[in-house]
Amino acid sequence: MYCFLNGGIIKEKDASVALSDISVIRGCAIFQVVRVYEGRPFLLESHFEKLKEDARKMDFYFPFEFSEVEKAVLQLIRSNGLLNSYLRLVLTGGETDDGFNPCGGENFFILNREMKPPSNELYEEGVKLVGLEHRRALPDIKITDYSFPIRERKRLKRAFDFLYTWNGKVLESTRANFFVIKKDCLITPEKNVLHGETRKRVLEITENSFRIEKRELLYDELKSVDEAFLSSTTREVLPVNQVDDIKIPVGRKHSEIRKKFLKRT
Repeated sequence: MYCFLNGGIIKEKDASVALSDISVIRGCAIFQVVRVYEGRPFLLESHFEKLKEDARKMDFYFPFEFSEVEKAVLQLIRSNGLLNSYLRLVLTGGETDDGFNPCGGENFFILNREMKPPSNELYEEGVKLVGLEHRRALPDIKITDYSFPIRERKRLKRAFDFLYTWNGKVLESTRANFFVIKKDCLITPEKNVLHGETRKRVLEITENSFRIEKRELLYDELKSVDEAFLSSTTREVLPVNQVDDIKIPVGRKHSEIRKKFLKRT
């Protein structure tokens, strides 16, 4: 497998970052995930701009222009022969002398992996989520630190993923945004969640067919919703049939939203 590292395409086995990189010492790095459909990276520029925005917020140096990243991505897809895959764009915080303060030398790399989407059965029947009281420290920045859900993963048992809650409110899943449908209303949490690129597209394609509410979503509201679904780069629009002991109907509206989304890919 090939990867991109700091300006060049190389074999993954030959790639490395310094052990003193703060991504290793403190788990401090940012990333984006991009879906590839038939060799075409979907929403690459939007993900690139989000990575740049997060780099500014973290005060990381990111010298690449979009044209350079686009060229690298297309070359990487060809080199690996993965026409239906995903890309992980990662920017580390750079090296550190004292284990806390970055002192430059950020590393930017791109990994390319075969896409293994959820099964058709899950898209038809939905998935179960387990509620987990947690609010990410930097919800508006896509950071690589997933230590908490990884530590708690045994609690999932046969469930698909966690659903973060905080003080009686629903937030997001570990790697996806969360939506519910109540009659003609589409509701998604707005505060203390990552505003993902797929979430943005879902809101765009539904603005003429639903009344959109971006607001606090109470956990108890899940008992009365008509449908619920996750949205993310790798899962697209995936129905939810249960949260803890709350059963949620799997209707047709989420499926129509997914069809509209896939037409844009």
